[in-house]
Amino acid sequence: AAEKLKMGITPAASPAVQADAWLWLGRMENKRGEPKLARNANLLASEQALKAGDATLTARAFSRLYANEGFDEADSDADTWSRLASAAAARVPGDWEVQAELAHNDGLVNLRRGRLKAALADFEQVLALQKEHLGAEHPEVASTLNNLGTALTSANRTQEAVARFDESLVLHEKLEGPEHPNVAVALNNLAVALRRMGRGSVARSTFERALDIRRKALGFNHVESLKTAQALVKLLIALGELEAARALLDEVKETRITMSGADSSLMLPIIELEAELFLAGGFWKEALEVGQRHAQLAKLHPNESVRDQSMALIEQAAAWTQLGSWADARKALADVQKRLQPGDKNDFDEGLYFETVARLELAQGHDALAVPPLEKAVELREKGNIIGATRTSVLLAQVLQRLDQTDKALTLLASAEVRFSEGQCPKPLLETQLALAQMLWITRPTEHEATVERLKALQPQLSEAQKQTFTKWVNENAADAGISAP
Repeated sequence: AAEKLKMGITPAASPAVQADAWLWLGRMENKRGEPKLARNANLLASEQALKAGDATLTARAFSRLYANEGFDEADSDADTWSRLASAAAARVPGDWEVQAELAHNDGLVNLRRGRLKAALADFEQVLALQKEHLGAEHPEVASTLNNLGTALTSANRTQEAVARFDESLVLHEKLEGPEHPNVAVALNNLAVALRRMGRGSVARSTFERALDIRRKALGFNHVESLKTAQALVKLLIALGELEAARALLDEVKETRITMSGADSSLMLPIIELEAELFLAGGFWKEALEVGQRHAQLAKLHPNESVRDQSMALIEQAAAWTQLGSWADARKALADVQKRLQPGDKNDFDEGLYFETVARLELAQGHDALAVPPLEKAVELREKGNIIGATRTSVLLAQVLQRLDQTDKALTLLASAEVRFSEGQCPKPLLETQLALAQMLWITRPTEHEATVERLKALQPQLSEAQKQTFTKWVNENAADAGISAP
């Protein structure tokens, strides 16, 4: 449709008609995941709108250029488009659609820049205008509810976000059908909020439905399909579903290389996921190689990959720690530390950084030195990664137990067990229950038989490797305690 429209825009048409057509094309390019092409179309729209002397078209074009901010221009230059849009809109004060579009685009930019209070106010204004003039049941209303949910998610108001996404989803399904791409948008963003809340299984099924719709409607090679697939891979890794994560990541990687090439900046998030997957599976040499590849690719795209430079160092440090190259790990982490900024200004995974620092201390036998960075990692991840925060708290509990802080350790494990149970995260739950049983055995010798019963109840869920490991562990400790082992 975009190509046909582009071919149909001719100099013979009036400037107003050309401006309107370029605006439509810019919208289509955004839908296709081509923001740079959208910016070019909006720029041509603004030129024709000015020739036509049409304030409505001019305001829309300038506002959309502002929404495209970040491409080939500094923030201060982008803000100029916003001022020009406001000046044009002032010439048509009674046009509610122009006011709604300006507020919508202001909201998008404020959201990207982290001005969440302003973004929420912008989207609330849009919603009020749409409901007044379009009615409560309209696709545009559903889209604005989705934007509100996204802003609420970023503000860590996830319960409210889920409510907005649910409203958006119901409207999109009712008005456009259950297989429409807009349904996938609502599902994808709902899954993000659910993941942040730690509701693992529900988030997984929601991501999977969104991806299924996008595969059918857009194709797997569409940018939005790949984004959903990558988000699903990250969740699968967190849930310990490493085989499923590997299969989907291989498909994403192959598709992206075919589309953009192995050295494209679009490969950066895929390589990051690959390193995360190898680290989760204990493949340290492979993780190191991928981390080094991540660093090399980040150097090829210095303007687009500031966070990737830090993440590549963290990945390498994590691998070096497990391979016993502690000096290399410490050097990489020192390089990351130089990049740390106060507050929420860091765009890389600070939680992973502090956990990696802690694991380096643990590898060297420095349990006490590992506690502060582990506590910091938990604190950071509580803001939007409940599954990650809870998994880190399990590690923290095991360290605290070795430091004779048993009560605090048991409290952490009991809390983690509840969280993983409520969030329906079966593999992390099983790991936590095993860790809790081990700790109870060590710290509550008068309750050994009850602990054995707890382990027996878990036995049907164990893999063969886990059965062998824990059967050996229970037998050895049971013999020491002088009781009969199962």
